[in-house]
Amino acid sequence: MNERFGPNTFERLIQGSQARVDQIEAVRQSFSLVEVKVPSVRSYDRAGALATMALFMIIISTACSDGAPKEIHLEAEKGDGVGEFRHRGNASKGATVWLHEGEFQTMEFKISKPAVYSLGVRYSNDGDPDNVSVNIDGEVVGKLLTIDTREAGAEAGTGWNSFEEGDIAEEINLTSGKHKVEVIAVDTDSYGVEIDEVFLIRIDNEN
Repeated sequence: MNERFGPNTFERLIQGSQARVDQIEAVRQSFSLVEVKVPSVRSYDRAGALATMALFMIIISTACSDGAPKEIHLEAEKGDGVGEFRHRGNASKGATVWLHEGEFQTMEFKISKPAVYSLGVRYSNDGDPDNVSVNIDGEVVGKLLTIDTREAGAEAGTGWNSFEEGDIAEEINLTSGKHKVEVIAVDTDSYGVEIDEVFLIRIDNEN
């Protein structure tokens, strides 16, 4: 027998292996004394779903509790009328309605209780000033003289994608129910005016 693997050598190997087994067993037992609780993925899913549902209910209850919202934004391209739909990257929702003299666009909204609002129009214009009138439920609430929204020194035509907000009315008393807003291009140059949105901001202090 090779002296490198004599009886003494095998005994030492066996003893070393047994020592390592004993060490592993000791470590295993030490871990068994510590109770580690790892929540299952499913429990996290349930918690997330409950949190999302609670947040959704808060949002819904808040919206329903205020029948006259703080802000109302009416996108012109979502309304009805005779204007032409135009894609504009800087418009509030990426589009406008192009109106020429005598053309109009109507939008509707509803509130469930009386409230007081101011009203404005967001528009673009690449040319001479235009006269715009705004009606609510058939009555004129204000008029606007547009400005050229093209930046000084910019290339002709770029003003259509540059927007300005014009004030129409400082105070409008609205009853509960449905309302119709009509934007009319009363007097324009040959290039007309583009309407992005009509916005109403609530100014009374009632909740």
